[in-house]
Amino acid sequence: MSIVLIIILAVSTIGIGILEGYLSMRKNKFYGLLIPAIFFILISVFLLVNIGDAFYSVKGFGQFLSSYGQTGLFALILKIGFAYLIVILYLVIYFICRGIYNNHPSDNKKEMDKMLAEDL
Repeated sequence: MSIVLIIILAVSTIGIGILEGYLSMRKNKFYGLLIPAIFFILISVFLLVNIGDAFYSVKGFGQFLSSYGQTGLFALILKIGFAYLIVILYLVIYFICRGIYNNHPSDNKKEMDKMLAEDL
């Protein structure tokens, strides 16, 4: 059962990555930022709910630090960093695809032809 879940997760991640690449190559650059923004919001809400539940008060956070010390705080920071790793991955795809789109010679030629036609 867990192997099927891993395969479904991998296929959906690859599919969303392909969709991210497609949206990033569109003329409007904000379409490519939709998927990272949605994932950022969802992960932020998830983390706020979980961390807020774990540390209901400052006293709860103090008990966490006294129990686990600096290693617990480091582990907490790593968990938050790993949660946002997918957002960073989609942003890397976005910037790579935008760089390819901006350097595409046929689009630049079309733009130059339009500018030359307007100048005449």
